[in-house]
Amino acid sequence: MFKKVLIFVGVAVLALGVAAIALAQQPASKKVQTLQSTKQQHVRPDWWNDAGVRKDLMLTSDQISKLQNAWNNFDKSRNTVRAELWKARQEIEAAFKAQAIDPQKISVLAAKIADSEGKIIKNRIGYRLTVMQILTYQQRQQIGTTFKTRGVATDDPTSPAGIIFGEVE
Repeated sequence: MFKKVLIFVGVAVLALGVAAIALAQQPASKKVQTLQSTKQQHVRPDWWNDAGVRKDLMLTSDQISKLQNAWNNFDKSRNTVRAELWKARQEIEAAFKAQAIDPQKISVLAAKIADSEGKIIKNRIGYRLTVMQILTYQQRQQIGTTFKTRGVATDDPTSPAGIIFGEVE
């Protein structure tokens, strides 16, 4: 009996920790609003189509096409995983508010949340890798300077520039 209670308490504490982390994270739209309020210029998703960036980096039409495809693939995947994550977060909240708490269900949902967050990190790293493989060594050396001189903020983790140069969450 004592073991069952101890296991139940352990699972409940784990689930509460995951839920607290999930609730503490701001939705992406709120992050973007906060970043926009700093009045920094933020790169649009298609930074590779900006005439100044294209000129500075001497991007070829083939590179521009590949960068666009890489962004489209990343964005599609990111949106799918985000939807999974938000669904799991809503479900875990509902499980905590249920009349009868089901520790097993909460544990499964906590694992789904952790899996989705892991997918998001892997997708970001994969996108960054793809972009870096498309660019030449010289372009990779120049891109940071180009973004800085053009006032492109790289601190928005949801933007392509932020994904390339920002910290991995």
